[in-house]
Amino acid sequence: MKQENLEHTIEQLSVDERKLLMFKAKEVLNNKTIYTNPDAQKKIVAYIKTEGLLDKEELKSHLKQRLPDYMIPSSIHEIDEIPLLPNGKVDKKKLQKLKNTEDSLETFESGIIEPKNEIESTLVEIWEEVLGFSPISTNDNFFEIGGDSILSIQIVAKARKKGIHLKANQLFENQTILELSMFTTALNINSITENNKIEIEGEVPLTPVQHWYFETHRNAPHFWNQIIDLQQINTTSSKIFEDISKQLISNHEALRLSFNKKDEGKWQAFIKPSNEINSYLEFNLGSEDSVSSQNNKIEEIVLEIQENTNLSEGSLFKLILFNCNSLQSNRVVIIAHHLVIDLVSWNIIVQEIANTINTINNDFILETNHNKTATIKDWANYLDKLSSSNSLLEELNYWNSQKNDNKNFPTDYTSNSHIYLENSIFTQHVTLDTVQTKLLVHDANETYSTKVEDLLIAALIATLCDWGHLEYLLLGLERQARNIDTQDIDVSNTVGWFTSFFPIALNYNKTQDLGTHIKGIKEELRTIPSNGIGFGVLKYLSNTNTSKLKELQPKVIFNYFGKANANEKNNEVGFKFMESSTRDMQSERNYEIEINTQIINDNLNVNWSFTKDLFKEETALILIEKFIENLKSIIKHCITQDNITYTPSDFPEANINQDDLDNLLGQF
Repeated sequence: MKQENLEHTIEQLSVDERKLLMFKAKEVLNNKTIYTNPDAQKKIVAYIKTEGLLDKEELKSHLKQRLPDYMIPSSIHEIDEIPLLPNGKVDKKKLQKLKNTEDSLETFESGIIEPKNEIESTLVEIWEEVLGFSPISTNDNFFEIGGDSILSIQIVAKARKKGIHLKANQLFENQTILELSMFTTALNINSITENNKIEIEGEVPLTPVQHWYFETHRNAPHFWNQIIDLQQINTTSSKIFEDISKQLISNHEALRLSFNKKDEGKWQAFIKPSNEINSYLEFNLGSEDSVSSQNNKIEEIVLEIQENTNLSEGSLFKLILFNCNSLQSNRVVIIAHHLVIDLVSWNIIVQEIANTINTINNDFILETNHNKTATIKDWANYLDKLSSSNSLLEELNYWNSQKNDNKNFPTDYTSNSHIYLENSIFTQHVTLDTVQTKLLVHDANETYSTKVEDLLIAALIATLCDWGHLEYLLLGLERQARNIDTQDIDVSNTVGWFTSFFPIALNYNKTQDLGTHIKGIKEELRTIPSNGIGFGVLKYLSNTNTSKLKELQPKVIFNYFGKANANEKNNEVGFKFMESSTRDMQSERNYEIEINTQIINDNLNVNWSFTKDLFKEETALILIEKFIENLKSIIKHCITQDNITYTPSDFPEANINQDDLDNLLGQF
């Protein structure tokens, strides 16, 4: 298709969307002359009248610049005339009867569009591995089929290993494989940059989340860890694990971090040389006479190691082999201080361990990590530079507009302190069943173009605001800072603590219907700039007056960890988090309720933590029950809607409000 004809066609589409009709598959599914499979996935179909030849892939690429990702049509039909009703609107029934000679009936019936090239095939393979099911169509929306921010980072890392370069945030911009394949670049997977060869050491600036940690954890800063228990390690020798621990320390600078408190009370970070780090420990449990006594001994040793950690000495990452002799398989436990680790980092580390174990041979030699992205020092320096940028200062008004809810938030008891110790915390656990979880992940998000996190937060806000008779709630959120929208730095395969923590005041109107509530929460969450990373940079690194930011203190924090990968096939090496104590009992919290959510084995797991200083157990149970009730109502509402409803954030450059958008779309 000639460029001038294509631009003419695009211009026609953008004037009033009159010459391009995109309609929802629910409307098409009702017409059995086109769709015969009731389980076919919902698709967006475009009918277009144009002159000359039409390059459909080029047209899709141009549409990508003007439409949100999920509105890019999965198929485009060329027609002679667009049928109209007497009132001038498009006659959809006649459109449904039209047949397109280029798209086969089989494609419509199966709902699966197969990859057309090597890049698409590779991406399909990666998506199916990470998301844990198949088949996946190249026009499936990543977030509508169970994707989340943490899984997106895994996809970026796995794609890099296959020679496909994606930006860390690219799945947020291009949410289908069809779109991703248009915006990828090839990598030379055999190349090793100088940064891969040089071992980084020396002083490094604290990141905002590390500043937050030292500001809020003063009683026992050395004891706040994450601990995993490796699975399916079989009979791997202790020598191999010792070598693995040394190489992990060498490959990942964050695992060599140490922290010192200066005379003026400020903390500084320092990356130590590998030869100064003792990361491997081994214990023989042969003297224990039962599996239970061995496991108890492991718990004792793990606790003792944590209690005796010294931040200034480093060695904040320890791989511990427990030789259990014939009573049970040997166990490998890894302890890492949260200052140097996060969930994505565990996936990176365990994948490296698995790759090593799977390639063991007589000539086994550990090699430098060929897949490194930017170092933790690069990241800290990047944030330090960002703190004085004009783009960040533009965010200040947004963060200053957030407001505390301290005066209104109810509790069962009163306390003179705003600090609560770990020994006062009790946790309640609830699980959403498999059927409801699958509906939440695969079906409910299409109606309002939401993500799983949006619906969880919508249920949470309704629960807490109804209970507390609140018109808004200042909610503390954690996000993966690796998804920052920039091409300047890539940390998708870098080990470290890459959390952005920030508060957002979310409004609630009890008189609103569920649909309006969901759309309102979605829109407020979409206003968060740069995935929230700017709040911490402004608060801790900027020289600008940020006194109001320091006053913002959420009483409730929420975290959605996404979907945990299952490691069931071929006895693949995996891990599970240990439930033993990972924080000192005198460690502080400055929030009252913490909600952590994650999908594990197709069930949504929700942990609510409360302080006994403020809440009764019966209050906790009431809130948890109401949350699940609200979440089920939201899921039911979403999956029973006949139409997809768009909101202004779906058209970020249009500068349009919801009423005007509804009026515009109502014309179709």
